[in-house]
Amino acid sequence: MTFWGLFFVLVILPVFLIIYLLARGVKAQNAVLLIFSIILYASAGVGYLVLIIALSFFGWYTGRLISYQRKRAGSTKGFLVSGVIVLIAALGFFKYTGFIEKTINDFTGVGLPVLKIALPVGISFYTFKIISYLADVSRGTVEHETNFGRFLLYTMSFHHVVQGPIVRYGDIRPQLVSRNLTKTEFADGLFRFIIGLSKKVILADYCGSQADLLLPKGAALASQPVLTLWIGSIFFTLQMYLDFSAYTDMALGLGHMCGYTYMENFNYPYVAKSITDFWRRWHISLSLFFRDYVYIPMGGSRVGALRHVFNLLVVWFLTGLWHGSSWNFVIWGLYYFVFVGIEHALRHKVSKAGPVRSFFGHIYALFVVNFGWVIFRFSDFGQLKMAVRGLFAGSELYDQQILYTLRGNVFFIAVAVLACTPLFKIIEDKLSKVADRGGAAEFSVTIIKTAFTAVIFIWSLFAMAGNNYTPFLYNQF
Repeated sequence: MTFWGLFFVLVILPVFLIIYLLARGVKAQNAVLLIFSIILYASAGVGYLVLIIALSFFGWYTGRLISYQRKRAGSTKGFLVSGVIVLIAALGFFKYTGFIEKTINDFTGVGLPVLKIALPVGISFYTFKIISYLADVSRGTVEHETNFGRFLLYTMSFHHVVQGPIVRYGDIRPQLVSRNLTKTEFADGLFRFIIGLSKKVILADYCGSQADLLLPKGAALASQPVLTLWIGSIFFTLQMYLDFSAYTDMALGLGHMCGYTYMENFNYPYVAKSITDFWRRWHISLSLFFRDYVYIPMGGSRVGALRHVFNLLVVWFLTGLWHGSSWNFVIWGLYYFVFVGIEHALRHKVSKAGPVRSFFGHIYALFVVNFGWVIFRFSDFGQLKMAVRGLFAGSELYDQQILYTLRGNVFFIAVAVLACTPLFKIIEDKLSKVADRGGAAEFSVTIIKTAFTAVIFIWSLFAMAGNNYTPFLYNQF
């Protein structure tokens, strides 16, 4: 189930959009979107389809029971806790069974058979959507959805089921009932979809190929010079943002083409000047989920110092664990716990922002994030130790090959770096202001934007035709 294959882009998407736009009324359009979502999801496995429908029905019916209890002024806690336990158990079974068995074997040597259970597509995302729905119904911030079809569309719309964003039901409910698609919104959605597609198949995948070459997994890692490993880590850092934000661009673009507006999931995280700032900008929907449904209910910062540290520890442990069933992900989460905790402790002792502090804050954040992605990359502890040793204590500083690589990729690296900044968005906004003048100015901007879109779309098609694209990195989560 992909957004970036040639068959999807050239066949499935056009057919879907034609049928969707010909459908009269919101109910008919919802039906078209749900049917296509079911078909696309079933292509990943009929068993996965049965699972998502079953869990969606469970969440929907549990929400109904919670709503009934609220109307009777009864306690909703029992239904809420039961619902969350079932959903977490389902996620845990598919995602963490093998990890738990392997961990037990490593610590005890009992030799349990390690089950290899395929991870259902998008389960980490749609279970969190259902949990947020149950919590919001329990709090009374949203009403229970009486129509299961609408609720199922919320949980499994192909726009966001695979990699988010983790949309809230309260945000999407009005759009499920009534929405108005304009030509401008459709055009903006198409443009953003193509931007995301090109970001994925042109920039992210190339960065990934360089990361695999320079920061490899396997025996070749031991022989890489220090500079080669650092450049490889930078390519991987670029790949992580370009790959994941590309999916978000495509998801939000698809939404706009259908009249939906979903929350932004990224706000240029690599321009952050602290780690706290980085996590306000990276995977925003996940950060908000843990804030609203874990951190704040535990007391947030409105508790004693030790309890606050514990609350942060739980959130970052869960953040790491959510990303994968391996201890390196837990270490990655706790790594950020340390930096966020230190920044929180020093927040009143550091001087106010200025150009010097901003500059060094940016350098500090980039270094911490870049090294964090190295931890994220290697699930094998032996490989991770080898990578860290090579980065900081390698026997060879550099070789001629890395210099050739850098010289041959200067333009590409510059474009990839700039794509991680607001520069292109600023240019787009300035062009939009010029177009607002109307007349020749509007016509010129339209020609420029159309030509640019056509060029990168054709380039993307050639990249896909050459089979030079890889699955989205966050597919595995």
